[in-house]
Amino acid sequence: SKPDTWYEAHVSFPEFNVYGHFVPMIPFAMIAHDDHKGWGVTMFENDEFDFYGETFHPDDENQVMYKGKWQDVEIIRDLIHVKDQEDVELVIRKTSHGPVISDFIKGYKGKPLSFSWVFYQLENPILDILNGMTEARNLDQFRQAVSKLVSPGLNISYADRRGNIAWWAAGRVPVRPESVDAKAVLDGASGTDEIRGYVPFEDNPSLVNPESGIIITANNLPTIAPVGKIKRLKGYFRPSDRAARITELLGQQEKWSTEDMMRVQTDNHLWAGGTMKAVMVDMLKNFEGGFSPVHKRAYDILKNWEGAMDTETKGGTIFQFTLYHILQVGLGEALGSEHLKTYGNIPDYWNFLRILLKKNASFSTTLFKNRDRVVIRAFENACAELKSKFGSNVSQWQWGRAHTLELVHPLGQVKPLNLFFNTGPYPAPAENNVVNKFQSDFGTHDFKVTSIPSTRRLINLADPEASYVILPSGNSGNVMSPHYDDQIEMFLAGRYRKINFTDEQINKELKNVLILKPE
Repeated sequence: SKPDTWYEAHVSFPEFNVYGHFVPMIPFAMIAHDDHKGWGVTMFENDEFDFYGETFHPDDENQVMYKGKWQDVEIIRDLIHVKDQEDVELVIRKTSHGPVISDFIKGYKGKPLSFSWVFYQLENPILDILNGMTEARNLDQFRQAVSKLVSPGLNISYADRRGNIAWWAAGRVPVRPESVDAKAVLDGASGTDEIRGYVPFEDNPSLVNPESGIIITANNLPTIAPVGKIKRLKGYFRPSDRAARITELLGQQEKWSTEDMMRVQTDNHLWAGGTMKAVMVDMLKNFEGGFSPVHKRAYDILKNWEGAMDTETKGGTIFQFTLYHILQVGLGEALGSEHLKTYGNIPDYWNFLRILLKKNASFSTTLFKNRDRVVIRAFENACAELKSKFGSNVSQWQWGRAHTLELVHPLGQVKPLNLFFNTGPYPAPAENNVVNKFQSDFGTHDFKVTSIPSTRRLINLADPEASYVILPSGNSGNVMSPHYDDQIEMFLAGRYRKINFTDEQINKELKNVLILKPE
């Protein structure tokens, strides 16, 4: 989006010196470093939402069944002012679980659905937490601040100049009955599907100064061990590929420079790509005699592809398009187009494809007993689509032509304002499951990037003058500012800006000064 997610700022006054990234309306940096420590956050991806199917009284739409008894709902009236039209009043029914959201879903059929979120169930002092993180002078003080978080669940990473490193999966994890599938609609009337409590913070997954000297968090399932009373943590965790690739890279050497870490952070190698491709190629070679010249050229390129998802790769393009058509051929008829699109737009699709393209994998379903046939047909369909989009010259099937990034301003959603407010489209590297994640909605199949790294930071606590950062486009949301999009080319190329943190750096690089004088 434009403006970028973060506003980058350095706030300094006596006994306070913080360089970090802020979001509007919150006066504390969410990710930052100071003279003592550095910290970062990313989503925990734990399941903290529930939908309850509610039973309303047949003669009174404002009474709902709860634990076998009728009880009144709370009525909230919300007046929405609409430009150049009359005001719209929303009458919201709120049960003991939360607001009934299905009242506002056009065409919805089924039991009324209320929405329950941990965020609203417990005291959640967000500003106190951020202030505590900012003011902390040691690991214990920082942990104490983090322990107060209720929601949203966050992976919070920490390092300090004393050599401590730590990570906490922060947030209150709900304990549900073992019989409950929290991804299904729960029963709101009986009381049997209610949350039974919350995991104490000290039982949440965490690491403090691990022997390996390495902490990796990439929105993946953080542990397979029990979490408090929960036998297996549930959530919307991303596939493990990115974490596995980081582990692989960090295992290659013992000493690291900041420049070395830049290469890790901008790595575009698809960790499972090579093994999945090898299985795919084995299936395709049995059909090689029936290939057209275009198929043969595409097959040869795919066979030699080693997993890189840079903008120039052709093998990566053929691989990604073939994966999509495997879903289409294998699941399209069973799911239908809309459900297939939805499935392809959630992380689970990747785990399915990884299992499907596993050596010696066996399947009980009739469909995937013939997976060779599915893959061959998918490859043919992928080649046909690529030929129709980019021509029959396979050397023109670069990933950057298919995979594009446009940074969209709210006003730029209306044409022709897009030409003025939006930046791009640009050829984009990477994909959903590489370290340098440029994500698109796989099921939508337009390969338009929908999310990117919101910033890249490399903080050197031992040498404050050797820290680096980059924003996706620029620090200004003003389209007339030179800083609206002055970082996009560096960001796409995997380059960084050095942070001006010390007084010497700031005075040397100073360009403009704004002085505010109260009357």
